[in-house]
Amino acid sequence: MRRKNLLFIVMFVMIGAVLLQACASTQERQMRSMARVYDRPYDRVWSSVEELLRFDLKCAFKKNDKQGGVLETEWVHRMDTEGTKRWMVEARVRKVKGGIEVELYKKLELQDSVSKSLEKYKGKKDTEPASGSWRKTDVAPDTVEDLYRKLEKKLEN
Repeated sequence: MRRKNLLFIVMFVMIGAVLLQACASTQERQMRSMARVYDRPYDRVWSSVEELLRFDLKCAFKKNDKQGGVLETEWVHRMDTEGTKRWMVEARVRKVKGGIEVELYKKLELQDSVSKSLEKYKGKKDTEPASGSWRKTDVAPDTVEDLYRKLEKKLEN
């Protein structure tokens, strides 16, 4: 009986691991499907991506690793009528057979401040950090497409 329970638990864990891997690879596939390949020198593509993020989007870099081909911006916070949002961009640049591949990925999160406001109104103590909790939200595909269009204009000059 114990052996059957152990076997069941092991199988359950293995199935869970496979499902989690599938979720991660779906995001990876989505990123790769949006990747672009440019017939330009690596240094030229790298500097164009760096310029796009630093000067056009006015982002500070959290990670700037030219050798590893990774650029990652700090979070940019914005408040509008929908609430507080934050976004960041991750870029991967690498040599592939047809040229230089660029993957741009934008992450967008919304602050869950409504529940915090209700807790304050009810008199509960604020035990969370000032930043509150953030929840991921989808980024419209045309937002990332627009980044690629801007990059292509830079590479044309």
